[in-house]
Amino acid sequence: MKTFDVNTILELIKEGYRVFLFIDLELGSGTYRFNNSDIDLPLGGNIYTSRDFVPDRIPQSGDMGVDTVSLNFNSSDGVIPAIILSEDIQGRNATIKFACLDDNYQIIVAEPIFSGTISNWKMRESSSMIEIKNDMILWNKKTLRTCQSSCPWEFKGTECTYAGAIDWCDRSYEHCVSLDNSDNFGGFRFLPSIMEKEIYWGRNPKK
Repeated sequence: MKTFDVNTILELIKEGYRVFLFIDLELGSGTYRFNNSDIDLPLGGNIYTSRDFVPDRIPQSGDMGVDTVSLNFNSSDGVIPAIILSEDIQGRNATIKFACLDDNYQIIVAEPIFSGTISNWKMRESSSMIEIKNDMILWNKKTLRTCQSSCPWEFKGTECTYAGAIDWCDRSYEHCVSLDNSDNFGGFRFLPSIMEKEIYWGRNPKK
């Protein structure tokens, strides 16, 4: 996410320049291109159709701290709902661009300010919301499983699959072997053996 100084934008507007957002939605049936001015505009050899939409909010950050941007489209004419309902748009790429135009709608500069994938959408009576998540948010996911030497599976659960007469488990590999179920052991047996060892990435510095 690029940072644009609000005061600079206000000065551009005072000088007669216009600022708009352009958006590319790369869906399975093709790329839909919209801008939120009142006329269709060319950019990069493509035509961006005039469409009434506003960002819910686009926080400014210089360290890729923005996770999500929501765009609210006026969908009273049914165009956006038709696109949403015609295919699965989740997981598709989207790019938002900031553009500065002169009084004759000639583009002076256009820069991408946010890109990511469509993560969610909602349709209301006269508006549609499309939520775009920055790809960097994938690095913020919490792990669902930690590395451990004992088995993490629920005894007789889906991953364990044991269905015998024994009704207890201490989650050790030895017990799993005694149940003839070692193929489904979910722990990392080697972990205790390396707990006190020095681990080097690349060449051993002592050699």
